Amino acid sequence: MDYSKLVIIFAVLYSVSGKEYEYQQSGRTFRSWSDISSGVSSLASFIWGVEYILNGKGADGDVTAQDAYLTITELARKYGYNMEEHKVMTEDGYILTVHRLQGRNATLNGKVVFLMHGIIESSDSWDLQGPGKALGYILADNGYDVWMGNARGNKHAMSHKELDAKNSDFWEFTWEEIGLYDLPAMIDHVLNMTGKERLYYVGHSQGHMPTGASAAQFVHFGQLVNSGRFSRFDFGEDINMVEYGLPSPPDYDVTKITVPVEMFYSDNDMLSAEADVDILKGKLPYVIGYNFLEGFTHLDFLYAYNAKDKIYDKILRRINEN
Repeated sequence: MDYSKLVIIFAVLYSVSGKEYEYQQSGRTFRSWSDISSGVSSLASFIWGVEYILNGKGADGDVTAQDAYLTITELARKYGYNMEEHKVMTEDGYILTVHRLQGRNATLNGKVVFLMHGIIESSDSWDLQGPGKALGYILADNGYDVWMGNARGNKHAMSHKELDAKNSDFWEFTWEEIGLYDLPAMIDHVLNMTGKERLYYVGHSQGHMPTGASAAQFVHFGQLVNSGRFSRFDFGEDINMVEYGLPSPPDYDVTKITVPVEMFYSDNDMLSAEADVDILKGKLPYVIGYNFLEGFTHLDFLYAYNAKDKIYDKILRRINEN
């Protein structure tokens, strides 16, 4: 299946996000985006499930129609894996679900891996391909303690200590808040639960199949495209002066990212151009791997039949080397 067609559909939806955000700014709700997201999510899940079943690509060949209707936890347990659901509250009150996956028969090797989805996705994306295919299961089978995060606003993170998801105030965030609050809260929880001082982090972009996101996230991405900069949210000159003390938003300083980074990119990714990846590579101080994947679309990094051979096996080898 050509998943790029789905990406085109999503791109069309993204184009309305600016209008949706204006509604929120004027005091009106933009729940219509959630309605759109829910509908497209159901369609995408159905398409994926049909292909998954017809191709017979599942756990040890044992794929049933039921799999398309099971939750990530139900799927893991069906195939004999241990799956836990942890609730984590962020500093600003969002309640996130973090899934913990451990292997069927593997002995834990003492290493922890944290997997993080992109925009309008969820922890499901790391397990949908099934055992032997999906990165979550592959890592678990090799003895890793696998934790899968969920960002505010997706289907596993729709709660807040005070705000209701039906209220527009709940959706007043971009991916900056995910980086500032969600990731630290989840990673700290994982380190506390495992007693470890460090972990391995694997992330997939910030754009693919929908399970929930704020319209402001898409506005922010659009601003980056228009400006050609990797900068904070642009509220307009007056509010920027209040928020940042500058008429335009400041850039993120990625040179401060000092951890080793392995990168995978493609010439056919509509949401992550080669030129942009090259710019990022040039600014990151510690890139230990730069892997080109010819012809891969944005979703192929997760769902391609050869993702295991092209990507996941390399990730596994790299982690094993350390």
